[in-house]
Amino acid sequence: MFQSLLETEADGQPVLCLRVLQDLKMETAHLFARQFDALWNDHPWQSVLLDFARVRFVDSTGLGTLIQCGDQVQNGSGKMYITSLNPSIRAVFKLAGLYKVFQVLDEAAAFQKFPGLDFNRLV
Repeated sequence: MFQSLLETEADGQPVLCLRVLQDLKMETAHLFARQFDALWNDHPWQSVLLDFARVRFVDSTGLGTLIQCGDQVQNGSGKMYITSLNPSIRAVFKLAGLYKVFQVLDEAAAFQKFPGLDFNRLV
């Protein structure tokens, strides 16, 4: 589900950056959750940035999985950021009220928030 991972920092805290490779739907959500859990639990991340540049579709199961992962991050006193949402997924996030759950950033805001971020390294 994740093509690559990159570590960077924001405010002196470690941030895990992941590029999501596939649509997040019923058929793939369990794999996303399992891989996310393994990465989150194995490292002292303060926050997570998910790059959705390659995601075209998210269904209700995928949204539920994202919320569960976000809860896991928040329970660890971290923050989950999501960037590069396409217009249709952005609309779903707005309708579902997920802008209150996640910090959704466009690419320019992601570069400002995480100055060491290099999306080209996420290949």
